[in-house]
Amino acid sequence: MDVYQTARWLPVGLYGLMGLVCLAVALGLSAQRDVGAGLISPRRGRRQASLWLRGPATLLWRQSRGMMIAWLLGNFILGASYASIFNTIGDLAKSNPMIKQLLGTSALAAANRTIVKNFIAVLAVVMVIVALIPAVQLMLKLVGDEQKGVLHQVYATATSRWHVWVSYTGWALVLGSGVLLAGLAGMYLMGTITMTDPIRWSTYWQIFCAYVPAMLVMIAAASALAGWLPKWHVVAWAWVGYAFFSLYLGNLIDLLRWARRLTPIGFVNKVPIKAIDWTTSGWCLAIAVLILIIAAFGYRRRDLAQ
Repeated sequence: MDVYQTARWLPVGLYGLMGLVCLAVALGLSAQRDVGAGLISPRRGRRQASLWLRGPATLLWRQSRGMMIAWLLGNFILGASYASIFNTIGDLAKSNPMIKQLLGTSALAAANRTIVKNFIAVLAVVMVIVALIPAVQLMLKLVGDEQKGVLHQVYATATSRWHVWVSYTGWALVLGSGVLLAGLAGMYLMGTITMTDPIRWSTYWQIFCAYVPAMLVMIAAASALAGWLPKWHVVAWAWVGYAFFSLYLGNLIDLLRWARRLTPIGFVNKVPIKAIDWTTSGWCLAIAVLILIIAAFGYRRRDLAQ
C-alpha cells in the first residue's frame, strides 16, 4: 500500500468489497439452516466400533488426535522459523572488520558456530516448554474427563483404573517427547537449508536426550496431582510457567541459581554448549519413575473426581 509514500486505496477497497461479499454469503447460508444445525448433515456412525476403538488408549487418541497433530506440526514450524535466521546470526562476527582481521578465517568460522549453538541452547528451553504444554494438558484431561462424566461410562465396562491411568499418562509422555523432537527436527531441516555449514543432527539429538528426563519428571508430577490431588491440578501449570520464567528470563533479571533449580529443567546443562550430565539425567529418570508409581497408586485408591 506504500504507507510511507503514496496512499493507494484500491487494495483497501478490494478488501472491503471482499468482506461485504463474505458477509452476504454467510447471512444467506445462515438463513437456510435450522437453529442448532449445521449446513452439512452429520453422517451416521458405525453400528460397532472398529478394532482401533476398543480401549481407553485408542479412545483418547480418537478424541485428542487433532490436538496432538496440531502441536507436532506447530512446534516443527516454530523450530523451522527459528532456524531460518541461523545463517544471519552466525554472520554477526563477520560484520565487524576488526574481529574478522584478528581472528582469521578458521577461528571466525568456529566463532560463528559457537554463536549459533548459544542461540540453539536458548531456543532449546523454548522448545521444551512448548512440548510440556500439550503433555500436561493431555495428562490433566484425565481429571477433566472425570468431571464431565466421560470416564464414568468407560468404568461402567470391564476397564480397570490402571488401564485408564496408563493410557492418559502414556500418551502424555509420548506426546511431550514427540513435540520436542518435532521442534528440533524443524530446526535441523531448516538449518541445513539456510546455513552454509549446518549443525549436525547429533547436536540436536544431544539436546533431546538432555532435556527429556527433566520433562518426564514434570509430566509425572502432573500425573501425581491427577492421581492424588485432582483439585490442585492447576499447580502443574504454575510449575510449567515458572520453568519458562526462571530459565528463559532468569538471565535478564539475574535470578539466583537456587531459584532456577526449583524445576528439574534448571539442573540440565546448557546443551549443546556443554556436555550432557548423564548423572543428572539418571536421577531425573529415577525420580520420574518413582513419581509415576506413586501417581498410579494414588489414582487407583481415590474416588472419581466430580
